[in-house]
Amino acid sequence: MSLPVIAVVLVALAFTGLVVWVALPRNKARLEAHGAIPLHDDEEVRR
Repeated sequence: MSLPVIAVVLVALAFTGLVVWVALPRNKARLEAHGAIPLHDDEEVRR
């Protein structure tokens, strides 16, 4: 195999792993809380 093929396979595996990790139910509450950070006022974030 050539280097570009190996690189594409590694990137595809990393992307698939990330998608699976995000989709796991145990991560849902934490990721939703992190997603809401931009919507909070600065005072709320500093608590």
